[in-house]
Amino acid sequence: MARFSAKRVLITGATSGIGLAGAQRIDSEGGWVIATGRDPRRLALLRRQLSDRARVIANDASDPLTGAALAEAIDSSGGLDGLWLNAGYAAVGELSQGDAAAFD
Repeated sequence: MARFSAKRVLITGATSGIGLAGAQRIDSEGGWVIATGRDPRRLALLRRQLSDRARVIANDASDPLTGAALAEAIDSSGGLDGLWLNAGYAAVGELSQGDAAAFD
């Protein structure tokens, strides 16, 4: 089955649980997965489990510097067809009032 053939999908929190299952499924069905996570050991394992089409990237929503690597991966892949936000961070307030310290 190739229902995700050539579809580019970003999956955050892809190193365990439902994010991992989704990354494996989309990859096995022909998708180009960009998978993120924080644990270097789990990221290395994920890299071995996915096809050569996949990109596996260390990303931590609390670190503003990791966003640049993620943006570059998305740009270099030609954009996204799908977004699976399995992991993330949220804060309540005005966007204009936020800063990096809010993620600590």
